[in-house]
Amino acid sequence: MSRLAIYQLFVRHFSNYQQEQTYNGTLQQNGCGTFNGVTEKALEEIQKMGVSHVWYTGILEQASLMGYPQRPADPESIVKGIAGSPYAVRDYYDVCPDYASSFASRMEEFEALVTRTHAAGLKCLIDFIPNHVARSYESDVRLEREFAGDDKSAFYSRENFFYYLEGSGKLTLPDGRGVYGELNSPARVTGNNSATWSPSSHDWFETVKLNYGYDYRDKSTLAALPSADAGHEEVPKTWNKMYEILHYWAGKGVDGVRCDMAHMVPVQFWAWVINKIRHDYPEFTFIAEAYAQDPMGCLPNNDLKDLTDVGFDAYYDQDLYHNLKGAVEYKQPVDSLGYVFFQHDQQSHGVRYIENHDEVRSSHPHHFGSYQQNLAATAVSWLTGSGPVMLYNGQEVGESAQGASGYSGDDGRSSIFDYICLPELQKWTNQGAFDGGGLSHEQRDLRAGVVNLLRLSNTEPFVSGETFGINYANEHLRDQGVFAFMRYSRDLYPKVSLVLACLHNHIPAQITLRVPRAALEAAGIEGGKLSALSVNGQRPSGVELNEEGDATFSVMLSSAYEIVRLVTVS
Repeated sequence: MSRLAIYQLFVRHFSNYQQEQTYNGTLQQNGCGTFNGVTEKALEEIQKMGVSHVWYTGILEQASLMGYPQRPADPESIVKGIAGSPYAVRDYYDVCPDYASSFASRMEEFEALVTRTHAAGLKCLIDFIPNHVARSYESDVRLEREFAGDDKSAFYSRENFFYYLEGSGKLTLPDGRGVYGELNSPARVTGNNSATWSPSSHDWFETVKLNYGYDYRDKSTLAALPSADAGHEEVPKTWNKMYEILHYWAGKGVDGVRCDMAHMVPVQFWAWVINKIRHDYPEFTFIAEAYAQDPMGCLPNNDLKDLTDVGFDAYYDQDLYHNLKGAVEYKQPVDSLGYVFFQHDQQSHGVRYIENHDEVRSSHPHHFGSYQQNLAATAVSWLTGSGPVMLYNGQEVGESAQGASGYSGDDGRSSIFDYICLPELQKWTNQGAFDGGGLSHEQRDLRAGVVNLLRLSNTEPFVSGETFGINYANEHLRDQGVFAFMRYSRDLYPKVSLVLACLHNHIPAQITLRVPRAALEAAGIEGGKLSALSVNGQRPSGVELNEEGDATFSVMLSSAYEIVRLVTVS
């Protein structure tokens, strides 16, 4: 048994070696990563980290201000930034031409990347964006599979592909973009369920929402949707279009999809399409970006388990991300993280991360802070669960996204709307050498720590073992900012590991730890002499058992996290 270890690789950023950057710059000014830039050497080094899957972000052709032969630039009014959002898809059957050395060979270059990925022993994930498309969506690869034939007089009709604004008016876009004349007038509802003629800058105004055969204003209409075993002729037209798109990419060797805003699409559709795709591609992976409490969602129980119940392999564990961030930033006590041990479905199916393209960079000085805190948070994130783990390109070398580069401003994120480079990652990619030649000693230590945790997360007891939080028995750890827990497997004894993670910016020199008798008994340790062995090289003090059967020992901390093996000795 092994866990998915996902490396999110944003092609636009990853192999961009242009160092001189212009604010709001064009592709010619600021450069852009390419499919060919993700070389055999790059993939070998990623695989050596302990990665199993590469999530290639931004692959599908998107609305953009960059024009190509037979593919003119999109109107500026419906594009965010210069490069455009990778989540405003212009053609589900094509790839972003920015990433190709030759416009004409763009698909062949992507297919070669898939082949290289597999040759490196890795699997390939791409984005699937099912809830919305760019306002300018128009496929020139599969003309026969266009979203056409709607009854545009109806806000909602089961067989329509889109929702249409009621009444009359002019679609006025925010930020001074003015009136936009839709290619498929009358105007369609904006991608985030915003049924207004004047979407705001907070709306996904560059996109339009797809219709899965229910009226999103009345969620009781979800009950009438077909079941998972329905035939192609029984389901709404959008379902079949989405099935065709997924089947198309699976046929090109893609191993799975990260499904954008999956909770906004009916679970009945997911049950149906996952069943259909896995009939032909049994190992195809479905991972959901999903948020249970989002009012735009349509999960029947407002529970992410609704998604794994219909076939998803995993979903984002955003709850742990936010709680970890709160503990690192001193906004909540570290022992409040103890809830994680009782969220059993999230432990098994939650994708664990401390950053992705939607979140702030974990090394940004106003967020997760120091590299040591970064590693401690990663230890808690990856080692408390048994589901997939994920890291974002540049995270492993401290990419901090400081300063504004274009549309997204100075928000602590590496902009997905602009042509930019990742200056810290460039020190590792090193003009295509992928050898870390430009990294500082501190960055090398950070990367080594991330690699160590990535590999450790795929060993027992962290793959399938049980969890036991022990902060409740060590109240002094709260003031020290230390979160402590045990992972164990009774079937694999003596695989019992204690994890100590210091989430605050001051690392105590020594920690005294009490492992309660209940934890020892849960792990199958009943009596006998115990010894503690540090994985990181610092040998703890001798283990003592008190009258209640609790074990106590002290350990010196050499870094922000420490792994201690607890074993019995004769």
